Order: sequence, then C-alpha cells, then structure tokens
Amino acid sequence: MKKSSENLQDIYRTPKERTANPDYVWQMPEELEGQLRRHRIRSAILGLFSFVLLLILTALLLREAHVSSPPPLRAAPEEAHYVPHYTLPSDDLWVMSYQQAASGLAIEGGLGDRPVSTKWLKNVAYHLIVGQQALAVKQYEKAAVHFEKALAIFPGIHGVRGSLGTVYLKQQKFEEAVEVLERAVQEEESFSATSNLGAALLAAERFEEAEKYLLRARALNPDHPGCYKNLALLYQKMELSEKALGHFKKYFSLYREDFAAVEIYAEYLLGLGQREQAATFLREACQQERKDALPLYLLLAKIEARATNDVQAVEALKNITRYISPNLALTELHMDDFDTIRDTEAFQALLHQIELAVVTLENQN
Repeated sequence: MKKSSENLQDIYRTPKERTANPDYVWQMPEELEGQLRRHRIRSAILGLFSFVLLLILTALLLREAHVSSPPPLRAAPEEAHYVPHYTLPSDDLWVMSYQQAASGLAIEGGLGDRPVSTKWLKNVAYHLIVGQQALAVKQYEKAAVHFEKALAIFPGIHGVRGSLGTVYLKQQKFEEAVEVLERAVQEEESFSATSNLGAALLAAERFEEAEKYLLRARALNPDHPGCYKNLALLYQKMELSEKALGHFKKYFSLYREDFAAVEIYAEYLLGLGQREQAATFLREACQQERKDALPLYLLLAKIEARATNDVQAVEALKNITRYISPNLALTELHMDDFDTIRDTEAFQALLHQIELAVVTLENQN
C-alpha cells in the first residue's frame, strides 16, 4: 500500500528521503520521456506542413494578381461636389445614399403617361432636392439637368418650372426662361415667377410684355427693391427718362449698396446731361468707403476732371490709391480722362507721390 502511494506522488516533488542525499539527480520517467519525444516530432511535422501550405498559397495569390488586373476605380458621383450632406435638412439626407440608384434609372420619353408609382415619385423628389441644392451653390448647369429630369418624369408637377426658369435666366437662356416661366405663372402667380418672367422678357428685348409682368410683380410685392430696379432698366431701354429716373430713385431709397446699379444710374445721368446730379449722387454713394466702390471713385474722378474741378478729382483719385497697387494707380492716372487737370498742382503732387511709391517698391524687390 505504501508503494502505491509513492507512485502517485507529484513528479516535481522531491521525496524527503531523497533530499537528504545531495548527490541525487532526478530522472524523468521513461514513459513520460517517450510521450514528450513523440509530441515534439508531431509539432515539427505540423510546422513543416503549415510552412509548405503557406508557400503554395502565396504563389497562387501572386499568380492571380499578375494575371488579372484590378477593377477600375469609379469616380464619386457628381452630386457629391455640390450637395454636401451638411447643407441638407435631416429629412432630405436620404438622397445621399439614393443618388446611385437614381442615376441608374433611365429617363425615356412618355414617362409622364405611366401610372404614378412610389419609385418614380421618389426619383422626382431626389431630382428636386439635388436641383435646389445645385441652384443654391450656383451650379446652374447641374441644377437645370435635375429640374428637367423631374419634369420629364412628372410633367404635371407644379412649382418646378419656376426654379427651372430661374436657372435659365441665370444661364442667360432668355427665350427658354420665358417659355418655362410663362407656364410657371399659369400654374401659380407668385411674385418670384412673375418678376423673373418680366426680367427674362426685358433681357429678350420684348419690352411691352416685360412692362406688363414687371408692373404686376410690383403690385404683388410693392416693397421689393428688385421691382423698381427692373422697371428703371426697362424704361431706360424704352427711352422713357422720367419714369426711369423715378424708379431708380425709389430703388436706391430701398437699397443703396448695389454699386453696379449706382454706376449705371450715374452714367445714365451723364448721358442725360445732368453732370452735377451725377457727381452729387456719386459723392454720397462713395461715403460708404468700401473696396467695391472703387469704380465709383474712378467715375467721380472722371466727372470732376471733365469739369476741371482738380481738387475734387484728385480727392477721388486718392481714394482709389487706397485699394490698388501703386503701379495700377499710375496706369489710371495716365488715362486721357485726366488730361484737363494734368498740369494742376494737386494732380502733379499726387502723381509724384505715386511715382515715388513705385520706385520704392522696385528697390525693395
């Protein structure tokens, strides 16, 4: 019984009677040593097999990569360039994942005669949302494509032609804009559609029709500055100066920051022989002292130079030099418009000052 107990002892435990002998060396049992040897042999065989298998797989992969070329890369959909997801309301974000499906739907003639289905309604909604986003970022060509596709699918839809007419107007396709906006006004006489139709007719030089719709737009929204600007430009074209001047004045009483219109109005006054009125109006407009007022300063300087008002002309020219380089300012001062005041003391002093600035810059370079 004692012998059986000794056989069950832990192999890593040293019996008490053996620790007393310092020369004793523990020996692994032969049976355990054989098991360990067989385990090592199996591990070596498995490792060798795994290594060979890895070599075979690597060779096959390299061969496949050499024989077959990688699939071509596809460019991102165009909509991603002008419909960033952060510009869309949360209810419209679905178009970001839908754009690939929408682009795969062919637009063929006669779709408007087909029964209304959820597929085509969703496609129409997609084109309307993307078109509006394109219009908002001034991608007019792409906006037109999407609005046209929406109408091709659902010709009876209302509200799209007004947006499409606006796009055509921005693209200066005036006859196309007139055709589409006339349909839009028939659908709904909104201020924007009526005003844009009048502007398109004006640009197409159909003045009598333009007057009809511009007056109607003014009646729909009498506080909108654009009504008076369009009417002023119309009457200027029709050579009805009294009406044109009246509408220009009304426009600038509502909106004075349109410097392009200020320049048009001042030039119109000059054409009517009202030089002093033009100069006074420009002096008032230039008091805002903004960089985009530079053409107004130049025009005011020319007007004052024609009247040989050298001090006022030079003062306007000084304002120009604040916004442009000395070299460019020197070019402006050599214009023929200033020949009438070129020999005056004020003009020569300014010319000398700018020439010194040019020389200084050249020496620094």
